[in-house]
Amino acid sequence: MFGNQGGQAVARVGQVLSEYCFQPVCAACGELISTSAGVSLEGRSDEPVRFSELMAPARSAGVCSHCLRALLDELLPAAHAGPSAGPAAGDETYARCRRCSRTLISEHELCSGCRATEFAFVEAYALFEYRGLARKLLWLYKFENHKPLAQLFAALLYHARLRGRFPATVVPVPAQRRARARRGWDQLEVITRSLSRRYAVPVARALRRARGKASQKQLGREDRFAQAALQYHVASSRIRGGALPIGETIVLLDDVITTGATASACAELLIDAGAGGVEVLSLMIR
Repeated sequence: MFGNQGGQAVARVGQVLSEYCFQPVCAACGELISTSAGVSLEGRSDEPVRFSELMAPARSAGVCSHCLRALLDELLPAAHAGPSAGPAAGDETYARCRRCSRTLISEHELCSGCRATEFAFVEAYALFEYRGLARKLLWLYKFENHKPLAQLFAALLYHARLRGRFPATVVPVPAQRRARARRGWDQLEVITRSLSRRYAVPVARALRRARGKASQKQLGREDRFAQAALQYHVASSRIRGGALPIGETIVLLDDVITTGATASACAELLIDAGAGGVEVLSLMIR
């Protein structure tokens, strides 16, 4: 009907339409995932995670190279990386609190909250502050059901903190029952599953959420601590079955740290159940 040249032209048009209509676009910026011009693939010496280690999970998660580079630029430095450069040479000023990883303003080593509060966990480590591109991606994941982002979050948690530290068992903080029922899935559970399947991270789902307990989002600091102690319990079957290693350090996994009330309450339960200590790992801190 079209002849040889006409047929080739139609095929080319179809190929172009397929490339532009069906190629995945970035969940964050809307650009084609394949667009990477101008992005340096080389990691910087101060980066805790190499760009190349996250390219595949980012693509699977629907995040382009530009946004991946921007996300890595938002990664918080380790709280124990040592003194940062202060206004004077030799000034012992730390960028983050060594207990909760919150950014310090004028404090030294510990933030004002950690100076005034006793936590059951040894330390808390957050990858990002709750702002910028990191916050946008978490919002897309939790509230717009962009589930593939779990792969990128799992890769960040593993490469930035879990890999090479120790073979610690990860215990996720369980979601509120009403929120899980409303959304139809547990966001932290999907990330935890990816950590287990892709990176062989040992996981113990040892914590359970109490029924009928309200969300803590509207509560003040003191009320959060009081309610958090009533919201969780340890599943005795997980202890008897050996899923929770006795005497070892446990990594408690949460998505966002606000006051540390939830993390401290869960850490205390795990220690009472036989854990040797608890470190908290979180995607973000408010």
